[in-house]
Amino acid sequence: SEATLPSAEAQEAQRASKLKTLEESLRARQARVQSAEGELQKRAAAAAESATAEAKRIEETREELEADRARLAEELAVAEGERQGLAEDRAALEKASADTKQLGEELRAAKVAAETEKAQAEAERRQVADSTRELTADLRQLDEQLAAQRAESENAAAAAGGRVAEL
Repeated sequence: SEATLPSAEAQEAQRASKLKTLEESLRARQARVQSAEGELQKRAAAAAESATAEAKRIEETREELEADRARLAEELAVAEGERQGLAEDRAALEKASADTKQLGEELRAAKVAAETEKAQAEAERRQVADSTRELTADLRQLDEQLAAQRAESENAAAAAGGRVAEL
């Protein structure tokens, strides 16, 4: 969704530019309409003998300008629809961005929890290894004590056997 963000912004900028151009064109045409109407009225007053022909030309110009106005109004309506679509797209992108941010935060929290569990497991493993080493050392010590006691017993038995033989 982040990859579409720049193109959506670029499309929004293009549409905003197109809307601005259409608005400027409408203002320019409206200014031309006002200028043309003023000029036509002056000519009609100055040239009374051509009033009928001038009125016909004014009417034709008005019809063309009205057709232009209607076309521009339609283009403005389309541009407004596109602007609303862009606003909806922007809202969807913002929601997707917020969702992505939330997922990132959840992922970071899960990583921290996993690292904590790993550290706890490592601490437990070390504790078990330490306990195992201690138990192994204790067993060796007991084996050594047992071997020493056996040797003492064997020596004592041998000595006792030697005394019995002397008697």
